[in-house]
Amino acid sequence: MNPKIAIFFLAFLPQFVAPDSNNSSSIFLFLGGVFVLGGTLWCLLLVAFASRFTQAARSNTQLAGVVGKITGFVYIGLGLNLLRAKL
Repeated sequence: MNPKIAIFFLAFLPQFVAPDSNNSSSIFLFLGGVFVLGGTLWCLLLVAFASRFTQAARSNTQLAGVVGKITGFVYIGLGLNLLRAKL
């Protein structure tokens, strides 16, 4: 129920539906379904990748250390950026 997605559908998808079509609402629903299916498949792919990466990081202490260091550098960078923005 994200209003930005509703605005996207109302602004973008009607360009692909012929105004004189008899079944324009079914075409609109089909395009929306394709969008939902694509988004669902993409999210499932991300979850599968994250799950495998987490298992690899937990079983390999060296990889876990590298990920920890990268995370630390990102947090330090974000902190320095925040400090710079406040000055």
